[in-house]
Amino acid sequence: MIRSLVHRAAAGAVLGCAALMTAAVVPSAAQAAPAVKHVNPQASRTYIAAGQNIRGPALYKPACTAKFSCALSGDSTAFLHKMRWTKWNSAKAVGTGSYLLNSCTPNCATGRFYTVPVVVTFTNPVKACFGKSVRWYWTKATFRFTHGLPPALRGGNGPLNPWRFTGLAQQAKASCR
Repeated sequence: MIRSLVHRAAAGAVLGCAALMTAAVVPSAAQAAPAVKHVNPQASRTYIAAGQNIRGPALYKPACTAKFSCALSGDSTAFLHKMRWTKWNSAKAVGTGSYLLNSCTPNCATGRFYTVPVVVTFTNPVKACFGKSVRWYWTKATFRFTHGLPPALRGGNGPLNPWRFTGLAQQAKASCR
């Protein structure tokens, strides 16, 4: 019986210490640290999805020094070339260089590529999920053609501007389900 009382007293002392330690370590709601007002959910790096494919190369501030290394289109008709980036953050990327565009006349297989000086702005990042990791990709490109477009790329044969990467956005959304 004495042994039982000693065990109960020891157990009570341990529980009492644990309760005191918890009260000292875990702050009450009144003592809790203030909530962070704004946390940007986006990663510090947002990428261009080469060929608009989230499973392909992810391009971060690419110089695009090789002539056809930075594909914007999945059908190899639009590329960035010799890019210099003046801004690249989680909301916007702005770069100057060349836009290589296929005229697709009479068809894309035999069309001519034109090198067009451009300022390109990427916006509208979207999250793509790869297991436990996340990567952000641009889904909109807006172009300013600093010397205009050649006649073969004007009118109905002109490039989309702005260009919304809807297929890429759908891939990214589906990857996070």
